[in-house]
Amino acid sequence: MCSPGPVRAEDRRLPPGGRATLERMREVVLDYLDVTPRVIDLGCGTGWLTVWLHENFGSRYTTGVDVDPELIEAAGLRYADFEGVDFAGLSALDALPDTGADLIVRGGSVSPDGVYSSVAKVISGRDGLFVDLVYQYDIAPRPEPRAAAGRLRDYEQGGLVLRHWERHDSATDEPEALAEPDADRRHPAVAVLDTAGPLAKSAPRRDAKAGMPPTVDQVLVFAETWSAPIDRLPLIEIDAMSPVRRASYFGVPIPAPGGRSAVIEACQLLLELGASQDGMLLDVGCRDGHSSLIAAQYFPFTVGIDVQPAVIGAARRMAELTSSTANFSVEDPQNTEREAGSVEAALLTATLEIHADPQALLHELHRVLVDDGLVIEFLFDYGDPDAVSEQLRATVSPYFTPARLSDKIAMFERAGFELVYAERKEPPGISATRRDELTRALVDAELRRNPAITNADRDVLAGLVAEAVHPPDLDGGNPHMFLAAFRKARNQG
Repeated sequence: MCSPGPVRAEDRRLPPGGRATLERMREVVLDYLDVTPRVIDLGCGTGWLTVWLHENFGSRYTTGVDVDPELIEAAGLRYADFEGVDFAGLSALDALPDTGADLIVRGGSVSPDGVYSSVAKVISGRDGLFVDLVYQYDIAPRPEPRAAAGRLRDYEQGGLVLRHWERHDSATDEPEALAEPDADRRHPAVAVLDTAGPLAKSAPRRDAKAGMPPTVDQVLVFAETWSAPIDRLPLIEIDAMSPVRRASYFGVPIPAPGGRSAVIEACQLLLELGASQDGMLLDVGCRDGHSSLIAAQYFPFTVGIDVQPAVIGAARRMAELTSSTANFSVEDPQNTEREAGSVEAALLTATLEIHADPQALLHELHRVLVDDGLVIEFLFDYGDPDAVSEQLRATVSPYFTPARLSDKIAMFERAGFELVYAERKEPPGISATRRDELTRALVDAELRRNPAITNADRDVLAGLVAEAVHPPDLDGGNPHMFLAAFRKARNQG
């Protein structure tokens, strides 16, 4: 058989979004990989993308696999002179778990049915990555199976865990890209997944200095100001509190999962996605208001809302003391009575996890947000929700309903929101030294202002404070945390 010659433009089978998606995928993957990867191009077709991956990732060895033997043969002849590049049938994937791969890329030309579990086996031994270049379909007028939630559910069933999701509304299909119907309803997206190995490398979005955790002295100033108006309670009543309520009682600032730096990163992400600083940012379920005070540094018209008047009163005092532009209001998050289309963006700090009716809350946010308005939420993916539900409801909130990430994304889609960004985060841990120092300081402060507790109770009190500062691990395993952004979808019926 003679050489088939160079690949024609119409045969290149570029992934969704064309070269713009490829370039962005390369940037994202290099943020995570810290090795020179061994690469597999899943559904290689003519082999054009296989060679692109080999050259752009500096791969030492790249294999293109496909179900079509004629394409495999043609690609092998066309790129015979490329050292380190070869081609094989799709069945070769089953033989790879022994050697593994650092990076597998699916460019959209191979059906995902039954493939994800094989991919998981191949990358698990090397803590490798799987990159899926897909079309994310609009949810209008109702959730579409190929919207984000459906994609994520398929990944989860195959044993894969999301690391990064990024939708490209600005990317356009190039003329030579593989044609597909309903082009006006789709958006190119990059999904990066693994098998839940450690996050070896991640590019921080925030300014390192701005994201530094507060000092112990700063925490104590906050705690004293916050706790001063709160009636002090006997030890037995403090012991009966949930860890979340106990943290509030002691004045431990918990602006969001991941702390102050997480709120900063959320605000920076909102700005990157186009949120206007001239519009209102609604901090939903603001609790002690710490997240609102941080957000107001980026969005001057930040309003923190919560159903508890005492909480809002304390937050207002903190805003006055710190000369913050943040405002606070006692409101029911699922019935704010605000004017439709009056809110630019909404910030939730794991609010849905503990809300009695999260679906109603999301529908209310959809109503009050402007067209294309954004919502940021910190979501947790529980690998085995049933194993931790009882413990979470007993220690955090009776409404707590742990779920897989795909189920939580589906909840947003049912309310009329579409996923535009998600990134798995490792919550920053607190060192044992800092935890002990902070615990001692808060214990001393409580003993000074609470006549119902004596020094003889110090050890018991210290245990309760320590649990508020650093809650214990879950018996069924700790979840993965995600910073996720959603945009209000158009044409919702």
